[in-house]
Amino acid sequence: MKNEGEKKDILAEILSGSEEDVIEGLEELCKIINLDAIFSDGSKSPKKDSIPAKKATRKPTRKQASHYLTEKVLQELGETKSELRELFPSIPKSKVTKSRIVDLALRTILEEYKEKGAESELIRKLTTKITGS
Repeated sequence: MKNEGEKKDILAEILSGSEEDVIEGLEELCKIINLDAIFSDGSKSPKKDSIPAKKATRKPTRKQASHYLTEKVLQELGETKSELRELFPSIPKSKVTKSRIVDLALRTILEEYKEKGAESELIRKLTTKITGS
């Protein structure tokens, strides 16, 4: 048995030894090196460091916009979102968001404004807020 201070030359043992010699840990090392051969039946090998294929890049269809809302409107928006999620449980929660509700509400208001112009609800409420009457 070698002293603890002596270094063991593993490479020399591998190169000089016969095929029947057993080197501790060699079998596990071979398994690691030939891991792909184990999965040669067509299943994916578990490569953790592999780079995923790039997804097709597309331009975002929406842009972020920040607007200030009153606390009351923000609270009602949250309540509306919760109510809509309860009304339509089959729709995924990710499809019923505050952002989507605001987007649809603004589209509705703007479409009405384009159709009715000065007679639209938007103009009536704006003039009431501005003039106070």
